[in-house]
Amino acid sequence: MAKGDLGQQVKSRAMNIKDLHSLFLESSGVTTDTREIKKGAIFFALKGDNFDGNDYAQKAVELGASWSVCDRRGVEGARIIYVKDSLKALQDLAAYHRDILVFLFLHLPVLMVRQLQKSLSHQSYQRGIRSSQRQAT
Repeated sequence: MAKGDLGQQVKSRAMNIKDLHSLFLESSGVTTDTREIKKGAIFFALKGDNFDGNDYAQKAVELGASWSVCDRRGVEGARIIYVKDSLKALQDLAAYHRDILVFLFLHLPVLMVRQLQKSLSHQSYQRGIRSSQRQAT
């Protein structure tokens, strides 16, 4: 599955990577550990050899997470987003966010320089008008 294909992973909610990113921007961050939940964070239920984060998805919401992203059906409760693979969803979200930051980092300075050039050009033009008006009097 290609980066950004979260829309293909989500089963119960119509959501794509832009929607998840929007939730992320409104959140206080992401976490994979219910012991470190910050109010408003998005909890990603990851699996390991000795644990399954899906077992803690609803608890994460109860502890203050705004959403829990799970990859196991049968997790009951409000504010659950079902995906095919929670780790892949987290990776897609991180890549999407990074791409936006890189775009802004690379393009925002160019836009700022262009705006500065316009501003300076306008100021020079205004000075030229004032200077010619002074010379005319």
